[in-house]
Amino acid sequence: MIGLLQLKVADQTKGSLVGTELRTPSLTIHVGGTLEIVGAASLFVDVLNVSGTLKATWGLNTLGRYKVGGETRGHERAGSAHGGVGGINIYDPDSACTSTYGSITFPTEVGSYGGRPLPVVCSPWGGGAVRVVASRAVEIGPRGVLSADGNGCTRSQSYGAGSGGSVLVIAPRILSYGRISADGGFLSDGSWGNGGGGRVALHAEVLELG
Repeated sequence: MIGLLQLKVADQTKGSLVGTELRTPSLTIHVGGTLEIVGAASLFVDVLNVSGTLKATWGLNTLGRYKVGGETRGHERAGSAHGGVGGINIYDPDSACTSTYGSITFPTEVGSYGGRPLPVVCSPWGGGAVRVVASRAVEIGPRGVLSADGNGCTRSQSYGAGSGGSVLVIAPRILSYGRISADGGFLSDGSWGNGGGGRVALHAEVLELG
């Protein structure tokens, strides 16, 4: 596959991996190609080859957002949490989003959005969620990317960043020489909070990371 293909999911607020599936014997994403999962989805394949980009985006969870007395309140300049806590607005030390969530071993949750309630100018969404189940192998080339990263904003937009989502890969063989990530969104302005990291889990009989 070369170019951009989007797989959009109706519910982006949670890891709805059970109902959203793509099944194919073999899936190859060539250099320069991108498969974007908007929300959460499961890929069932025999072999997955990624030399381009396979990414899950636009997680709109609220579980990792700033809470006061158990009530969710989006602090406009604090990053959201998921696997790790969100960064604080340095002018408000009590703004940390510390509500981590999701499974460590079998993560399926999308990330939480940072900053103000959506919609906002820059859309500081969390990472999406992608589960890959392969009967034979998953191979990620040196330029390949498998990600569920959160999004950040610029200084002028002044919003906290979204947290990373989830990447779950299950296969007899996983060979990766590229990048697998669920990073929190990054902000160029050090005054506002970056997003907390998401969760990545790899289950394989043979695992080779280069």
